Amino acid sequence: MKEGIANKKMVFICSYFKDKTIRKIYFNRNIALYTKLGYNIIVFWMNDEKDKIIQENIQYIDSGIVNASIARNKLLQIFYDSDCAEAIFSDDDTIILNAKVLGKSIGAFDILSYVINLNNKILDKPIFLSGIFKIKNLRLNNKKMIFFDEILESNQDVDFGYNANHNGIMIKNVFTKDIFNDQQNSVMFSSQEDRKKKKEQSIKIIIKKWNNYGKHISPISNSGS
Repeated sequence: MKEGIANKKMVFICSYFKDKTIRKIYFNRNIALYTKLGYNIIVFWMNDEKDKIIQENIQYIDSGIVNASIARNKLLQIFYDSDCAEAIFSDDDTIILNAKVLGKSIGAFDILSYVINLNNKILDKPIFLSGIFKIKNLRLNNKKMIFFDEILESNQDVDFGYNANHNGIMIKNVFTKDIFNDQQNSVMFSSQEDRKKKKEQSIKIIIKKWNNYGKHISPISNSGS
């Protein structure tokens, strides 16, 4: 993709397989789907060179292993700096079961967050989940460009939601069973105990950070990435 990305259908993907072959399978499936649907793809790549899928519609950002927030922020910055009005952001283990769900409109909102693992009856405010989401180019809409907290090792999506709320960025939730996120194959934690510890630590940081502003967007959840 040598030309600019304005007016193109864009998807930005964070990809790190580690030693989990299933994530590579998911990634390959996603690339095939997005290509079929006519998307141009930019991948933040933390895997072996030999595992790349070389196609005209794919651009890779090569990197060493970094946490998810750093990877997502690099992609967000590329998007904000472009003239692309709207894009999809996805992890490599998020699977689209029905492509029609990607056609959901953001409408007058700034972000569309697909809610996969929660029952809409328990929520009274919009939440943000980072596995897959649509976002308008906040710079082009004269709104504050928001990013993920790169210090947090877990629950970065909960923090991003609070960040959006504090800055007047409106989130729309779409509850769906047409998307699958394989939470059992996380690559950012060494064990379930490590996951639990980092989630507990991050929640304390988030509560302290955003209670200072006195604004809230969602119930604190341990379902964050």
